[in-house]
Amino acid sequence: MYGCAGQRPPPLLVHSIPRITLDKLGQPINLSEDDLIKIANNILGAYAPSTRETYGMGLYAYHLFCNEKRVLEEQQAPASSVLILAFVSSLIGIYSASTVQNYVFGVRAWHIIHGAQWSVNDNELDALLKSAGKSAPASLKWEKRAPVTINYMTELHKHLNPDDPLHDGVTDPEAALKAHMCINNPPVAGPLFAYRYTYLTKGKKTPKMTYRVLTQSKFLEFINKVARLAGMEVLKGHSIQIGAALEYLLRGTPFNVVKVKGRWASNAFLVYLQKHAQILVLYIQAHSAQNEEFIRIVMPGIQRQ
Repeated sequence: MYGCAGQRPPPLLVHSIPRITLDKLGQPINLSEDDLIKIANNILGAYAPSTRETYGMGLYAYHLFCNEKRVLEEQQAPASSVLILAFVSSLIGIYSASTVQNYVFGVRAWHIIHGAQWSVNDNELDALLKSAGKSAPASLKWEKRAPVTINYMTELHKHLNPDDPLHDGVTDPEAALKAHMCINNPPVAGPLFAYRYTYLTKGKKTPKMTYRVLTQSKFLEFINKVARLAGMEVLKGHSIQIGAALEYLLRGTPFNVVKVKGRWASNAFLVYLQKHAQILVLYIQAHSAQNEEFIRIVMPGIQRQ
């Protein structure tokens, strides 16, 4: 269906399998190859670009499955009902119900585009998809967390006051470190990311000053407050970690290096990527090299049959 085992297929494109150009009596219809390609391309246009990318991952998963099972090229398309059902079964318990559904729909879309017969038993397929919903790993049944991107941080920064000690304590990449040291001047023996805090005691008119540590909870509380005022999406658990991993990957940092930076054990990093695959792929898919490696890593279950 796609050539060699290590090759990543294109998202959802027109390939060379011809449509049947015979009438019901078996007589050839006078249609050119261009006519057939036009049909396929126009059907392809029914799918949004994002859908094509998602379905492309399903095609790749199907390709890996067929390669692992040593399914002959000519048996992969048109696919038999039992082959598709076996493919879906291999995904159950590994991926969420929506991912399983998208993957099989991707294979079906490929058949539709190329005029290949789709002869899957609908009752059996529906039962498997319901089973996928009940068998999805608990780690995948949680609310998806959007990553904190560079654009998000840039927009958020516009709403911060660089002269406010707390604001300055929050905006601390390298360029702002000097401003932080100047405005907050944290104690030498204290935490580096401490900010000045003034308060009034009962019966006193003169405010006192102390230092407070910029804790994770305070950081998130403050960032979310600013985000709400700016009409932006608030941060949720792991948003920053997801964003950091995403940014490194988009910059071409190898997966094993990102794993070390995050201080993950091998299995932990793999599980982390699998949990956030549906989010990360939306950002990574435009970068062919990273996307190919990402898909290969987040689909280990298929290859361990």
